[in-house]
Amino acid sequence: MIGFQEKRKIRRFVNSKLVWLVLLILASYIGYSAYKFYPKYQHSEVLLNEVSSEYKQLEARKLDLTSKIENLGKKTGMEEEIRQRYSLVKSGEEEVVLVDRNKDTDTLSKDENIGFFGRIFGWIFR
Repeated sequence: MIGFQEKRKIRRFVNSKLVWLVLLILASYIGYSAYKFYPKYQHSEVLLNEVSSEYKQLEARKLDLTSKIENLGKKTGMEEEIRQRYSLVKSGEEEVVLVDRNKDTDTLSKDENIGFFGRIFGWIFR
């Protein structure tokens, strides 16, 4: 019988208004803290994304610069860089210009490019 009465006291204590009030205050405090923390969390996520993209760009740049440094260590790389920066050519070299023939055949004649109002203005102001 003592065990039953002890259980009854514990149940009475747990079901008392004071315990529920303390639990409500505690839950409210935890909820409020989570509510205040969420904007900070979002801001930190944005910053993390920005930093990670910047890090990827810097890693790519590092690889590019490393390859350029290695290329400059070679005689051909130095010559290529000097030619590119100062537009220098070796004696006897000439420039070659490649023209795409497909672009010349696809163009329309002048009459087809004018359009309806262009023909009217052309007819009026001849």
